[in-house]
Order: sequence, then C-alpha cells, then structure tokens
Amino acid sequence: MNTSLHTINRKAHDILARELDPVEYILFFRQYESGSGNYTNDRWNWLGDLSIEDIAREARELEATE
Repeated sequence: MNTSLHTINRKAHDILARELDPVEYILFFRQYESGSGNYTNDRWNWLGDLSIEDIAREARELEATE
C-alpha cells in the first residue's frame, strides 16, 4: 500500500465529519492539542528523586490500606 499520509488524513477527516455532529467533531480534535509546558521537567519536580524501590514501597503501602 502506497497511500500518502495526507490522503489517509483527508479520508479520516471526511469520515469523522460525516459520522459526528459538528460539536463532537471539534471535541474529538481538541483532545490532540499539543498543550504547553515541559512534561519532563514538571515530572521531575513532581516526583523528585524517587527510586523504583520507593515507588514499589508506596504501591505496596497503598494496596495494604485497601
């Protein structure tokens, strides 16, 4: 199969536009916005220096409380 990505995208848009109402169509594509910020830096700030052992211990502690 040698279909261009542009052709596949056009077909997908046409199908979605036909099957979804205008609001659903817009909502579908809004979920793919690129967003902002730096996930990697944010994640380091959020998790800090947690090791895999720390994460595993916390998971076991959570399981024990359920």
